[in-house]
Amino acid sequence: MYVLIPAYQPDARLPRLILELHRADPSTKIVVVDDGSGEQYRDIFEASHTAGAQVISYERNRGKGYALRAGFSYIHEQAQTLGLNDCVVTADADGQHTLNDIFRVGRTCTDTGTSVLGVREFVGHVPARSRIGNTATSALFWLATGWKLKDTQTGLRAFPVALLPALLEVQGDRYEYELRVLLHLAKFRHPVTQISIETIYEAGNPTSHFRPLQDSARIWAPLLKFAASSGVATVIDYVLVLVLNALTGALFLPVIAARMVSASVNFAMNRRVFEATGVPLRRSALRYAALAVAVVAGSYTMLAVLTGIGMPLWIAKIIADTTMYLVSYSAQSRYVFAPAQDQSTKVARHESQAQAHSAAQPQAKELEVTVAGAASAQPSKQAGNTPVKPVLPTPAAPSMSSIRSLNPRGLNAQHSSVTLSRAS
Repeated sequence: MYVLIPAYQPDARLPRLILELHRADPSTKIVVVDDGSGEQYRDIFEASHTAGAQVISYERNRGKGYALRAGFSYIHEQAQTLGLNDCVVTADADGQHTLNDIFRVGRTCTDTGTSVLGVREFVGHVPARSRIGNTATSALFWLATGWKLKDTQTGLRAFPVALLPALLEVQGDRYEYELRVLLHLAKFRHPVTQISIETIYEAGNPTSHFRPLQDSARIWAPLLKFAASSGVATVIDYVLVLVLNALTGALFLPVIAARMVSASVNFAMNRRVFEATGVPLRRSALRYAALAVAVVAGSYTMLAVLTGIGMPLWIAKIIADTTMYLVSYSAQSRYVFAPAQDQSTKVARHESQAQAHSAAQPQAKELEVTVAGAASAQPSKQAGNTPVKPVLPTPAAPSMSSIRSLNPRGLNAQHSSVTLSRAS
């Protein structure tokens, strides 16, 4: 089992967690990604290496999504090289996941051969922003996929190594990446197992690097893009009706023409919003047209019912339009632009047969790898100046004294490290 821990400016709990993981199961292979934490955190990562982890590092902060893909790329290559059919557990560096839960998630992945999510129950003392944010995002996720997921923001997950090539293709460098991974699993119908885990929060959550405004906007981007697409189509429809009415003096034909143009624009934009480039155009167009008719019929029916019970038209219009907007979003995500069942099967089969070198390509030229404490590691080249990926050394035996010697923030950077030159 691999354990992947992305870390940005961690404290001494990171090497302690690694030491505990290795003591519980010495066969556990741990990879830590230093997401550009800076020179002042070097001794934390060197202690993590001493405790039993391989450390991947690059100079500037790229975000959690980028760090996860960097770790996935390295792990997939190592697993393929060693011929391992293993699982990868992702865990946070801030102490929110217990040792027991990490191993439970990993064992479940190994036993079932499926992806596993460690979902929190959000009971007891939970920060309001975490509770509200997760509830809202879970509702959006259900709307888009039909999947009732209790915890869309959990960082404790496990994936079969065969799935890593697909996860490397998922876009997003920061927190939105984790939600997009879930959307990918839902879109291509990958089986997923959910197990309950403990909910652990510090007072004030001081080690969290989640930015409420920026990162929430990234997470909610799919719905925001859909709203923008609908807004553009509405403006086009409105302007065309006025222009064509002024030119012809008629009403019926301008309304029909404007609606056809705006719907075509909306359809083209939503194909990009829902990333439906691989979905047959004819099939999605027919489904979109059927949905448009259903939305008009549904809106009219709701207006008739609500006004019939005495509700003012302006209130009924808001309720009907909002309801049909959400229905339209859900239907387009789950039906109109969803891949066919046979396509999902082909994608899953392709992912299980992908090779390591193709999985590592997206990030091979981006990473500068630092192996803490590995003074002997040096890059080499084959004949013809073809770069060869360096082989990372086996971690030193865990030393409790080196862990205890750390100060709370790891500011005593007296250890040495060697930076491996980037492949070009």
